[in-house]
Amino acid sequence: VILGEYCWMSYDQVYKEVRAFGSGLAALGQKPLKNIAIFCETRAEWIIAAQACF
Repeated sequence: VILGEYCWMSYDQVYKEVRAFGSGLAALGQKPLKNIAIFCETRAEWIIAAQACF
């Protein structure tokens, strides 16, 4: 199975994605210390989403 070449992200790119995702959650009404579920296949986006929850 060949999945293609991986495209690495810099720490700054990940930080910006995390901040944007977290801001989106806050804009949707997500409050600190409230549970949230992340359901997706294994990929970089789910760890970015998880980091945005902190």
